[in-house]
Amino acid sequence: MRSLTLALLAALAAPLAAQPLPVTASSEARTEGFFISPRLYAASLTLEDADETDGGGGLGLRLGYGFNKTVAVFVAFEGAGIDPGEDGILGLDEDYGLGSFDLGAQFSLLPSNAVNPFLRVGLNGTAAVIDVDNVDSDDDPRFSGGGLTLGGGAEFRLSDTLGLEAALDLTGGQFNEFEGAGFSTTNFDEIDFGTARLGLGLVWRP
Repeated sequence: MRSLTLALLAALAAPLAAQPLPVTASSEARTEGFFISPRLYAASLTLEDADETDGGGGLGLRLGYGFNKTVAVFVAFEGAGIDPGEDGILGLDEDYGLGSFDLGAQFSLLPSNAVNPFLRVGLNGTAAVIDVDNVDSDDDPRFSGGGLTLGGGAEFRLSDTLGLEAALDLTGGQFNEFEGAGFSTTNFDEIDFGTARLGLGLVWRP
């Protein structure tokens, strides 16, 4: 796992080495148009009335479009491997997957600056997928549901087309569906969940 993480960090760092030095404050920032943002992130999951929090790490990809200097819309796909530790909140002693999908808007606070703080809000879908031996991946048990994501962070502009982004996204919602082995049900008490995703990634505007 450590070697994989180092390889991913190296992959993110490679484009930075090929870029010129950071732009000067006199040049105009770009926040309009299409952008692509891959990132590495640390994730945590907690459930209602649970004393413990499960955590892990993963990869994410955000695609978006800036309508003007201030407002952009985006869609994000992220997936993490979660280590439940000794007392996992799902009653598991093996790693499981945590997938997230966000559709939302991002608001730049200082769009003309080399360091641009931002806030974002979005609708969220989350699924916890349990990998069971000798079971087809499509039939793996999973809890899924939706909620609302609120996030914030800053983009550090490296050039006219490339930036470095650090962000924290917090999601609250409910698991309201269970699927597994061709069986699906919503006939159970909804389970409140919360996730936190702290990420570091690149923002590329072609």
